[in-house]
Amino acid sequence: MRGSDETNGSLFGYVDLEDRIPSGHPLRKIRLVVNDALASLRASLIQLLFSVSSERQLMGQMQYSLLFRWVVGFGIDDPVWVPTVFTKNCDRLLEHVCFTLKHIRHGKGSSGIRRD
Repeated sequence: MRGSDETNGSLFGYVDLEDRIPSGHPLRKIRLVVNDALASLRASLIQLLFSVSSERQLMGQMQYSLLFRWVVGFGIDDPVWVPTVFTKNCDRLLEHVCFTLKHIRHGKGSSGIRRD
């Protein structure tokens, strides 16, 4: 005969995400390097490192992955981006980086002022 199948879990949990990630986890070192980067860059890094095939899947996994949320800088209760908005923001960021690199290559700063 089986016992009762009762769950004694609490309705609310107050846990610091920082405490949930092991101190020796390799992503801790990567997060230190990219800590000043934009959250969208950190999310793209997660997508590359974990071979997530699309932005839609990445946003789906960020709904439940505490590790992904921690790297990107989201709290447990923070809403995840809409996949199309995330994709457009990444495209804009890439265009800006390419524009800046082009101007640096031609002897101008990102402000368009020539450095002589």
